[in-house]
Amino acid sequence: MFAVKDPNVDVIYVSPFQLTNDVTGYYMKILEIGEVDNPHGRVNIVVPDNVHKFPNHFSLSQMLIYSPKTIKRIRNLIKGRQSYIVPGVSPSNDDIKVSMMLQVPILCGEPSKQSLYSTKSGAKKIFALADVPTPISAIDIYDEQEFMLQLAKLIANNLYVNTWLFKIDDEFNGRGHASLYVDNIKALSEIRRKQVEINEELVDKIINILNKHLHRKVKLAMGRLYNGW
Repeated sequence: MFAVKDPNVDVIYVSPFQLTNDVTGYYMKILEIGEVDNPHGRVNIVVPDNVHKFPNHFSLSQMLIYSPKTIKRIRNLIKGRQSYIVPGVSPSNDDIKVSMMLQVPILCGEPSKQSLYSTKSGAKKIFALADVPTPISAIDIYDEQEFMLQLAKLIANNLYVNTWLFKIDDEFNGRGHASLYVDNIKALSEIRRKQVEINEELVDKIINILNKHLHRKVKLAMGRLYNGW
């Protein structure tokens, strides 16, 4: 909605449900405070036809495909104007269908490739091909055993690193993040001080340390959860 800060831009916001007057009024007030001229006339909120009758698993784009009145309204709003679609986080083939129905471009790549390269692992691959410097890391990890092995190898080969950050591939806005502070683990601190030789035996030892430490942390977190923390 806040793209209307640009006087040359109007916005059509497609909502999966009917927004209350309080919600729309709240956003309009913010736009007015932001010195946006005529926000009521420049932000159009549309909702698919009979939105409550669609199955729960339908995406917003699927609802639009089967909403001829809404499609017609959008066509009238963009008639004779330069327009484009800004899709959600993970564009789908249904988003492409909507763009074809409206005959306007959509800001995304091919959905099958987009779903791969929009992940954190996919982005790392692109950065590597473009010779962009990136932090020390391991990617494409799909089970707990592989996770422990890769983390142990990273720690063994980079004993000077104090903090390791974990990120889930398909989360966004900082969700799905966790961190491990190596200097808080006494057994690992001793290994760092001794500057031992890096080999498979050291990696196995670090895996055992991590298993004990992380499992203890999980149990503590569950205990806090059950105690209402």
